Amino acid sequence: MATTGEETFSLCMALIDEYNDNGTVDANATLDYRAKTPALLTIMVTELARKEDVESSIITDLADDLVVSDYTARVVLPYGLGAHLMLDENPSVASFFNQKFEEMKRNIPVAFEAITDVYGWSE
Repeated sequence: MATTGEETFSLCMALIDEYNDNGTVDANATLDYRAKTPALLTIMVTELARKEDVESSIITDLADDLVVSDYTARVVLPYGLGAHLMLDENPSVASFFNQKFEEMKRNIPVAFEAITDVYGWSE
């Protein structure tokens, strides 16, 4: 099951404390964040898709599926998104989120491609 931009956005809103007491995202308080998120996700997904060896796509709507792994979409991207969204409001929180994003980004498994022996050499 592919993770959507909406799911990543919701996880990010939990990180930056934009949930109401009833456990939902406050739609009115997050309009600016929501407007910026597709473009920010497009940038980050494009960067990470190369590492996962998948074709990137432009995210135009938060209902769009993200082409990266569910791990990347649910664990790595919320921190990167939070870093970008908090940059003007709280630079120290943005810095923390960015450090987490960079750390987790390094731990994404790299897709490997099998090597074919085209020369016919053997051991």
